[in-house]
Formats: sequence, structure tokens, C-alpha cells
Amino acid sequence: MRRAAAAELPACFAGGQSREKSGGTFPPRPCRLADHVFDDYQTDGRNTETYTRAAGAFEVAFLHLMVPDEAHVIAKFPAVLVLLVMVGSPFCMAMAKDGGHSCAEKDSHYNLGRLLLTQSSVQGDYFLKFFLDGKKLAQADCAFKTHGPATAASIPFPGCHTLLAYCYSGGAHCCTTLFIATNCGPISSLDRANLENDNGEVKFVRAGDGLRREIKVHDWQFAYYGSPDMKIQFSFADSPAMVRLLVFSDGHWRVDRPGEFKSFYSRLLHEASEGASTASKAGKNALASSLAMQAAYYDLMTGASASEAGRVLRSLLPAGLRSETAEVMRDIRRAVARFDPVAPVGRTEK
Repeated sequence: MRRAAAAELPACFAGGQSREKSGGTFPPRPCRLADHVFDDYQTDGRNTETYTRAAGAFEVAFLHLMVPDEAHVIAKFPAVLVLLVMVGSPFCMAMAKDGGHSCAEKDSHYNLGRLLLTQSSVQGDYFLKFFLDGKKLAQADCAFKTHGPATAASIPFPGCHTLLAYCYSGGAHCCTTLFIATNCGPISSLDRANLENDNGEVKFVRAGDGLRREIKVHDWQFAYYGSPDMKIQFSFADSPAMVRLLVFSDGHWRVDRPGEFKSFYSRLLHEASEGASTASKAGKNALASSLAMQAAYYDLMTGASASEAGRVLRSLLPAGLRSETAEVMRDIRRAVARFDPVAPVGRTEK
């Protein structure tokens, strides 16, 4: 921020005409600090209203200090200090969103090939900015920092590196966005994945037979599943969250496809089926229904037909809920087909 030099100040601040009152020297008219200290920010179109309000408040604070004697200065100082703190926060926030440096800002930089990530913490808020060859690719304004950026070696392949950065938007369960920066051979790429209700760090798994590793995420389309005319009514705690995988392919991450990782989903199918049977025997119908839906979902992901997955669902649902098998199975098929949480942001090759 450019500050006005003494020679640039108007007469009221530069020792021009003054008037005497009760033994003190006062400026001849109110001084507009906004016209001088903050003029750069008022003329470039960025958050003008915020900067102007902050400037005006600083002006009031300044004039409060222009009092007749030292006793008045001491008396007024606590109130002025509080005022400065109140206006400082929005001013700092406005500068941070514009990409500049601001009060109490802490910057960290992460390089990955030709990609650069800058993270900033300002007054408790958290900002992420991604650059490719010096050009901004993406910026995220987050509620607060949940997990710091972390680089994983040999992901997705040996010799590659992947940088993960999380942005939490706030809320009881939702939502978290995961930025995935990948440097693999000649390719540097950035992808954005919607993790929805996931608030923990993602895990890497080797779902196939090769050296590639995948990212495990969850499908939250069945959160609070149920409708007024259905017997199945899930709370958030009972709602099924199905495991899915993000796969690195053709320079970007994408969601996996039914039949692509048959062995991986066969194991999940077995675990869900066993859990549903155990819960049903214990009279835990909500848990049994949730696990039955997971089993049918995973059966589809092995590459099984909808009719086969429907038989799995019907066999595992509690007896009183089996009449809803067809409707629930339609929703499961739709969820498998529609789940697509990741989108490319940018890439470059050497």
C-alpha cells in the first residue's frame, strides 16, 4: 500500500492553517485520509467500499487523538484502540482476497514441478491460491484450516509426486474441497474434487495389481436418505457413505468405473454383507438397511448386473423393508452412474 509522503498531505496535516481551541491546535477542516493513504485501493476497483469504510474509521481514530492535552489523549486511547481493531479485520480480509499482503498474514509456498501453491491465514480465515507458470489457476476462500497441504511421493506412480490441499467451507457436515496437484513425468496438472461431508484426510490405496495408487473417497448421495412415503428414513449417522476411488489417467484424476476394480469392491461387498446380517440379527434395522445398500452398491461396482445387485439388496434388507427393494435399487443404480466428484482445473507438459 502506498503511503502519502509529508509533502503530499493536505494543509490540515502538513502544518498549514490551524485554529486554537481550549489550548489545543486543531486542523481547519476534517482531513480525508481515504483520499490519501488509501487512494491506490479506491481507484483500482477492488473492494472499494471496504477500503473506504476502513479509511473513514482510521480518520475518526486519528481525529480522536487530535485533542487539547495529554490527559485527553490518555483517556481516549483505549476507545481508539478498540476502533482500530474493529476496522482492521475487514480491511485485512479485503486485501487478502485481492491477492495482496495484509495484517497478520502468514504465507507458505509449495512448489510441485511448474505448479505453485500459496496458502495464507488471515484473521482465522484460510486462503489457497494455485499458479501454473506464474498464472493463477484457482483460488479458494476457506472457513478455516482443517489440514495443511501435504506432498506424497510415488503417488500415483513411482517417481511421481502429488500435493493435496484441503478447503473447508464450514457447516455441520459439509463441505470439503480437495485440490490435487500432480507432477508425473512431463505433466503437471491440477484437479478439484468435491469431498462433500468428508472432513478427514484422504487415503491412498493400491486397488489394482499394478504399481499405481488410487485415492479413496466417499459417495455421500445417500445422506439423510428417505422420503415421507418410504419406510427407510436415515439420520445422518445411519446414512451409508459408499467408498469410491479416484484414478490418475491421461494426466488427470477421474472417478473409477464399474468393473474396473473388481477384487477391491468384492472385498467391500463381503464386508458389507457380513455386517448387514449381523446388524439384522441384533435388531438394528437402520444399520442393517444402510449396510445392505452398501452391499448392493459395491456389487454393481464389481461389474455385476442390476438384477443381481437387486437380489443382494433384497436378501439383506430387514424383512419389514423388503417391499422397497425396487425403489431403493433404482436410486443405487442412479447414484453409481452419477457420482463424479472430480474436475480438471489445468495442466501443462514440458
